[in-house]
Amino acid sequence: MFLPNSEFSDGNSIRPLHDSAEAYPAMLGAIASAQQSVYLANYCMIQGAAFNQFREALMKASRRGIDVRVLLDAYGSKDNDPRQLQALQAAGAKVAYFQPFQLLHPLRYNQRLHKKLLIVDNKIGFTGGIGIGDFWLGHSDYPESWRDTHFQLSGPVVAAMTQGFASSWDQWGNPLASKAKTAAPKSKGGGVEIAAINSHPSGLTGITPVGQTLLALIQAAKRSITITTGYFGPNRAVATALCQAVSRGAPVRLLTNSIYSTHHFVLEAGKQQYGRLLRDGIRIYEYQPTMIHAKLLVIDGKLSCIGSANLNFRSLYHNQEFNLVVRDRALATRLNQDFERDLQQAHEIKLAEWQHRPTGAKLRQAISSTSRYLF
Repeated sequence: MFLPNSEFSDGNSIRPLHDSAEAYPAMLGAIASAQQSVYLANYCMIQGAAFNQFREALMKASRRGIDVRVLLDAYGSKDNDPRQLQALQAAGAKVAYFQPFQLLHPLRYNQRLHKKLLIVDNKIGFTGGIGIGDFWLGHSDYPESWRDTHFQLSGPVVAAMTQGFASSWDQWGNPLASKAKTAAPKSKGGGVEIAAINSHPSGLTGITPVGQTLLALIQAAKRSITITTGYFGPNRAVATALCQAVSRGAPVRLLTNSIYSTHHFVLEAGKQQYGRLLRDGIRIYEYQPTMIHAKLLVIDGKLSCIGSANLNFRSLYHNQEFNLVVRDRALATRLNQDFERDLQQAHEIKLAEWQHRPTGAKLRQAISSTSRYLF
């Protein structure tokens, strides 16, 4: 399949990590085994128990002489006490905030770093939906730890992950050496085919590379589409593509949040779009136990799009994102199995239910829908 922004490379391996219970130990173990470098970029790195675990691991690595670089989004990680990072910097790690507010360029503050990347020695990479915060541990106001999916990778694709980190880091920190950006294991053939999409905003109205890729995948679907997205609010082109997929015999099922969303006006804005989708045969489910934060798209049981991007305006237009398209039936099968299990704890929204929702809900959703262009 042709992708508008990347090409597939083979020789890779990928391991799905279910929730923080699997992701955090794997990530911390990789940091502990680092021999040369640790590059971490994340929208959300908020002080607490999870933050402390990673800070200690990064400090130990830095004290061993490892090149440790940490890039946090200035908005997504804004609640940190600056003193929480001083010990990390004192240990020798390089820390930078992405896109702090600038009075002379206020509109740039809307363009956020939403990538979730950890690259160790340019050999092992991690990406997906998981940030570093107690939401993922269950030590928060949510009834359960956030439901999420992360991935561990090795092979040539890790070089693209390093490039994805460097393209954001170089804007706010001392640029990485070109060797560090490009050195990577060469493909030996075989393995899993993966295409990397390093996505930056392309202007006030242009859809981002990850948005173009999501749209292309949906338009190419022939048999089935399953979508898990923490935040839902697509543009007209994506919504139309989803409806057209159903009309040509590719059923679409969408899983998103119920009441446990971090941004309720975003949740309401997405609900405003349910009517058209339900009428055209798209099945919509809302996850009930807690916040679902995974970002997963599976096409025809063989192609998976994973990474940091949601199916909303922020990811389609405003954010820096990093996603991977994986051509591997085993992974697609695993993700669809996880999807079916998540559906067991979800409520399906029917058209009649949506049409007869309370007047107050209709009003909130109509008002909120105007904000989806920003959020």
